[in-house]
Amino acid sequence: MSTASILILTKTVVEKAATTGKRYHVWDGKLSGFGLRVEASGTKTFVIRYRADGGGRNAPERFMTIGRFNPLTVDQARAQATKLLGAVANGHDPADALSAKRKEMSVGALVDLYEAEGCC
Repeated sequence: MSTASILILTKTVVEKAATTGKRYHVWDGKLSGFGLRVEASGTKTFVIRYRADGGGRNAPERFMTIGRFNPLTVDQARAQATKLLGAVANGHDPADALSAKRKEMSVGALVDLYEAEGCC
């Protein structure tokens, strides 16, 4: 079970999030469902947490990674989280969309298929 605390995520808060030897989350008090995951290794990653399938307590809880801290600023991550959580509020599941995209045929596989089957 992870330790959780609620406050406004800022650059200072993220930088001061200490490594504890265990994974934990720091949830943003400004945007519900937006948080920072701190790994045992010290890696800091922005995430969202939401309930799919229309929400409610019976819906499965989903997590989705937004990106790592440093290439991504807190404000950039919050803006992306706002878009993704907005899509959830409109009935979309961004994790399912990402999963479907990953299952699409890669360019390499498409070239292999073209070489094997040809165009005609």
